[in-house]
Amino acid sequence: MRNLTTTLTRILVLSAFLFSVNITIASDIELRFTTAHYDEKAQELFVDVQVQYTQSGQLILAGQNYRFYYDSEVLSLDTKKAKSKLPAKSYGQMTFESHRQGIKADDINQLIFDDNLGFANFSIDLSDNLNGGITLTEQDGWVTIVTLKFDVLKSDERYDIVWGREGVSDLYATAFVEMGQWMSPTNLKRLNITYFGDLTSEEKSAKLATAVDIQVGPNPAIDFINISFLEEVKNETTIIMRNAVGQQVKNATINPGARSTTIDVSDLIGSGYFLEISDAEKNITETIQVIVAK
Repeated sequence: MRNLTTTLTRILVLSAFLFSVNITIASDIELRFTTAHYDEKAQELFVDVQVQYTQSGQLILAGQNYRFYYDSEVLSLDTKKAKSKLPAKSYGQMTFESHRQGIKADDINQLIFDDNLGFANFSIDLSDNLNGGITLTEQDGWVTIVTLKFDVLKSDERYDIVWGREGVSDLYATAFVEMGQWMSPTNLKRLNITYFGDLTSEEKSAKLATAVDIQVGPNPAIDFINISFLEEVKNETTIIMRNAVGQQVKNATINPGARSTTIDVSDLIGSGYFLEISDAEKNITETIQVIVAK
């Protein structure tokens, strides 16, 4: 872990170029990963990094510094094939300041793939400080910033790509995703990221659900999550909801003869969580990832 700590500590200085003028929190923005294309034959996965502005008015996007983690036993990031979708006249090229794979960090036991941790940090600088960068409005919806390319090493395994942020990856680093808003040539402000959309392969999630005829939704959820079975359960079934660091945040029980239950998530912060579903006889033992969106 010493090498990992050293590597991640060094990237702390990278955020200074974004907010050297003004670090006051400004507008809110949402961030997510989404699958752009999966070539099953070539075993290549293309993932878009997208942002969304949901407030009224407009936002001019300045520089950005992205950090994320992934299961490097299942995925291998090809940094040479990553492409920025931002206009070259306003932004510099995307730069990977750090990229490591196969890190053994299981002693921290925070992310479920921390025994084969992949880490990447890339930035995009605003080169046109006079006029600013692209303008985002609520009507634009999700806008693609970058497309990442991964080689899929194990097609039958679930893959996870997780944003670096407080409460999820802070045991690995104290620096997280940072994004800037252009206000004027001498005024940049830090954006408040209100939603982080991580990515979990739908193929594996669907396989888990089908194996025991479990349906979980809505996912992403805002107020509640409903867990239902195709048939009535024979034994008392327990659902434990855990956050990214393994702490239990919710629980529920489905009694014999019943088929469903609902978990209230309206009081939870927007993040990724895991539902551990098991019955008293251990005939059902499933783990399904869900997203709470705020």
